[in-house]
Amino acid sequence: MRKRSLFILAVGVVAILLSIIIYIKQSHHEESGVSNLKDSVKVLRKIETKSACAINAALKYFKKKRKSCDYYNTKENTYFKISYIKIKDTNTDCYYSMFYKETQGLPVLTRIKMAEELLKFQGDTDICGSKIACYNLMTSQLWMYHDSSYSMQIEALYLINILCIDKPFNYSPFPVLQNKTSKKILNISGNDIDDAYNAYRVFLDSLKTSNSEKKDSNPLEKTNVWWYD
Repeated sequence: MRKRSLFILAVGVVAILLSIIIYIKQSHHEESGVSNLKDSVKVLRKIETKSACAINAALKYFKKKRKSCDYYNTKENTYFKISYIKIKDTNTDCYYSMFYKETQGLPVLTRIKMAEELLKFQGDTDICGSKIACYNLMTSQLWMYHDSSYSMQIEALYLINILCIDKPFNYSPFPVLQNKTSKKILNISGNDIDDAYNAYRVFLDSLKTSNSEKKDSNPLEKTNVWWYD
């Protein structure tokens, strides 16, 4: 009887010990699983963050595109045009009247962001694939100078006019700047063009502050340059 009791007690102790061991293993497995799950979530979040950053970095409004221009009669040279990216990699050359129609319905802050991206073309003296011409349909002015070329940094400023200024073709009939004092034509490069870019930065900052358009704006008012008319 006593032996039987001891046997039952021993079996009970073993059962308890086995239960404890199983519980410990299950707990450890669950903790490990939770830890692995947390690690997996962290990895996924890192991947998502990197992907989001990559997508945001890729979201641009404009692209510089090579363009062949027969009217320059210099096939050995390469010319460029700023293209407006609308959907993914679909882009179209920024021909001014078309660009005006496509962008006027955009929110003010969107157009300001687009203009700020165009400021990055400062210093780009590659020749634009369009010729200097009058884009104000209300006048019959012609470009009378021999040199009809202008640089990408001039085109970028001209596009900002279209985005942010009311009646842009009245304000800037030609995509070319001029020194107010010397009347020098500014179509490629020069310190005066840098001054214009600085003035446009101040202008865009003021638009952001007011969160509205300035209908009768003249970004170059306090500079020694204006748009040739």
